[in-house]
Amino acid sequence: MPLVQPAVDLTHFEALCQLEFGPLHGWIPCRCGEGVRLMHPVVTRIVSAAFAARANHAARVEEASIARKLARLTEDIAQLAPSLAEDRRKVRWINDYVDARIAQRGGSRRTAQELHEAIQACVAEDRKGLFRKGPASVS
Repeated sequence: MPLVQPAVDLTHFEALCQLEFGPLHGWIPCRCGEGVRLMHPVVTRIVSAAFAARANHAARVEEASIARKLARLTEDIAQLAPSLAEDRRKVRWINDYVDARIAQRGGSRRTAQELHEAIQACVAEDRKGLFRKGPASVS
């Protein structure tokens, strides 16, 4: 199958390429893996912008997903240990603890047991001083 649709007469195409602003005007060879392809700065810029937008969208979706997950976790913690739910550092610590346990067992969702263990471990770490506030910042 030809690369250009509809197929172009080779003689006519070569004649067009001889013009000052022919069909390949602005296209330059570039290395692509082991081969060489043609690239155009405008096309490259548009494709790069599209990839960046796609990556930004994926990051926003991931961030929103994490925010919803932490909100649900905060609600669940509030039912069991309201004082822990008020401190975002502790909620994030519990989340990391639970995520580690889920990864260990190869699961995808937390269990009530894992949440209880995480809360108990967080309380123990709090007693050790893990969540102490640092010195007051000077404004």
